[in-house]
Amino acid sequence: MAALTETGSYSELKLRWLDGNLQHRLGHLDAGLALFESARLGIDERGDGYDRALLVLDIAELHLDRRDLVSAQELARSSFGILSALRKD
Repeated sequence: MAALTETGSYSELKLRWLDGNLQHRLGHLDAGLALFESARLGIDERGDGYDRALLVLDIAELHLDRRDLVSAQELARSSFGILSALRKD
């Protein structure tokens, strides 16, 4: 990943997110969640509303696949601002 993008760039964050999706699909749920969470702060700070919302959906799906309903519910509660902002755009 480092050879393809500048460390800390938005492209690097999106590649980390993409890698999280790959890990999720391969069944490496903890690794996928770690990648999602490591990308989330930067995406939340610099991303548009659509990227932020799509990342939240990917994280929620992973929580549900882990059968972690509490984390999925907490994520849903914390995401109202992101989704509400999209509705106003």
